[in-house]
Amino acid sequence: MDNGSKESTPRPTGFHHVAYACRDAEATRHFYEDLLGMPLVHTEVKAGDGGFFRHLFFDTGDGTCIA
Repeated sequence: MDNGSKESTPRPTGFHHVAYACRDAEATRHFYEDLLGMPLVHTEVKAGDGGFFRHLFFDTGDGTCIA
């Protein structure tokens, strides 16, 4: 829909945090650390109902992390 303005959709300028679910932590680590060059800076493991979850935090280089 064109309303005559060039900018009708707000554009993000940054993000606070991002978290993605994955099934293979080692493949995820390899992708972010080895291929994209984002170092793994922190890991958290927590027990939950019927299992556990692991958070991997990768430094994006601008003071934020992808988890």
